Formats: sequence, structure tokens, C-alpha cells
Amino acid sequence: MQTFSVFWILFCSIKAVVGQETAQPFYISGPFDFVNGKYQDFESQAMDLEGQYCKSSCSERFKKLFWGESNYRCAPCFCDSDCYKYNDCCPDKILFEKPETEIQPDTKYGCHGTIIKNEQYQEFYQMIDKCPESFTNQEIKENCHKSDSLHWKYVKPYFDFKTKETYRNKYCALCNNVMNSKSYETQITCQTFYDYGNSINSTEVYYHVINNYKCQVRFNPPTTQSIDKRQCGAVYQPFYSKCNETGLWGFFDERVERACGLYTNIVNEKYKNIFCRLCNEKIFWRDLSYEPNRRIEVGLFSMTSLLNLGDDDDTGFFQKTRIAHQQNLQ
Repeated sequence: MQTFSVFWILFCSIKAVVGQETAQPFYISGPFDFVNGKYQDFESQAMDLEGQYCKSSCSERFKKLFWGESNYRCAPCFCDSDCYKYNDCCPDKILFEKPETEIQPDTKYGCHGTIIKNEQYQEFYQMIDKCPESFTNQEIKENCHKSDSLHWKYVKPYFDFKTKETYRNKYCALCNNVMNSKSYETQITCQTFYDYGNSINSTEVYYHVINNYKCQVRFNPPTTQSIDKRQCGAVYQPFYSKCNETGLWGFFDERVERACGLYTNIVNEKYKNIFCRLCNEKIFWRDLSYEPNRRIEVGLFSMTSLLNLGDDDDTGFFQKTRIAHQQNLQ
């Protein structure tokens, strides 16, 4: 009888645990369990974990927690005085080093890529992508803001010789009264010579390359110019800024939910921060240590060319220059 009672109690206990979908198994530790008791305040606990994952911080006490390159899954963040203007300060700077007077971000900047149609690798930079409200030419305004076309006149950046600022396209430079500007160079790279296609018409080559997965188009500032390039992190939809918006969170943790709403440092281009990722994916803090934190860059491009593109129509030809792939030199 005693044996039966023991088994019955054990059965009921297991059933109760199974019935609680958000119950946390004893062998799974939440992220804050690893910093419990290390700090007196919750913000420091969150920044400790943020620093461990993203490997970026402004505070010396958190910098000593990591080494090596920043985690590419996290948006670039900065510690300089301009970070308030660009709205890209590292989260610990926002939480612990607030300026005496609030500085509003400059809304004329946007985050734009310089590589066309490459799903595996991309680089994003801050660019001026808006016209002043006082500017009245509606056609130029629309072209500055145009986002549904891959024609180079809408996506090729321009830079200002005087201020060294980069504009999203020539129209954004025009409406901001830039008197002396120049476009970025158009670089195309392909795996082989034949991937360029058969045409020598610049327009045809451009559209052929951006639709060929064996090639990529990159816009680069001329090497002869010193240009202020500030990296940024793109944001794609759907964007998750609250816990369990996906319905995938399996083990509720009040501390993770609180940290998800504490600050912004974009992760994987769609989560407000690392904690918002944890509470919207089927993933645990321990799993993150097994993720590679360096981007796997696409190699295999052995052919590089500069494409001479006019402002509107085809105005030039291009030369194909064979560049040996780095691996072939070894």
C-alpha cells in the first residue's frame, strides 16, 4: 500500500508539471540565472548578458567580459558623441550615461545597403535619405524616397565633397542643395568570366548581374576620397519588440520579458534586442554559445569589374578584369 502511494504521488507530480506548458525544466537555466547576485541592479545584469552576446559595450566593467570581434548578429553600436544624432549608441551608454539635456536623433538619416540582391551578405551604412520639408520639387522628392526600384539612379549613393556626407542617391543630394557631389563606383563581381553575360552594354550587364546569383553588385566610394561611412543595422518586417509575439516562447521568465522592453539593440535584423529574440524563438541562452559570431562571407568571386553607369541611360562600356581569388594564390 505504501509503495502504491509513493507511485501515485509521483504520477500526480509529473502530470502537474507536464500540464504547465510554460514551466521551466530544472535542467534549463534562464540567462539571468548566470548573473544572479553579480550586480545589485537589474540594468547591470542585462548589460552583462548583452555584452557577452553582442561583444560591444561602452563601459569598461562590461568590456572585460568579452574579447574578439563584435557579434555580426547585433546591429553596430557606438560610444561617440554622434551616436545620439544617429540613434546608434550602445545600450549601456543610453542606460548609464544619459546626457543632461535630451538629444533627439536626426531623422534625415536612414540605413541603406551598398550591395544589391545578395541574401547571404550585406553591408549597411547611414545615409541622408530625405528631402527638407521646404523643398518643393515633388518629382525629385519622390525619386529621393523611391524604394521599389533597383535602377542604379535610385540606389547608387552620392557623396558631398564638402561635408563628406553620403546621400542615398543623386536626388537626395539635389534636394539637400549639394553643389559638388559624385557617385559611388559600381563594382560587379562574378564567380567566372562567363557569368557576366555576353553583352558589352552597361545597362544590360547591370540587370543581368543583379539577377544572377553567381554575381553581386557593390557600390564603393572612390578610394581617392575620404568619406564618413558609419555602419548601421537594417530592420526588416516582421519586427518583434515584445515577448512571445511569435507564440514560440516555451518557458516564461519575467526577467527576460522585462529586459526585452528595456532597451533597443537590433538582433538578427528583426528583434529589438537579444532578450526579445530569446522570448520569440525556440532557443535557450545556453544555445547561443554554440552559434558562430562571425559572418560567413561569400567567397568564390574571382572576377571583378568596375561598371561605368550613366545617370539615366547607358553611357559607357565596361572592362572585365581578371582578379585571382585569394585561395588560388595560396
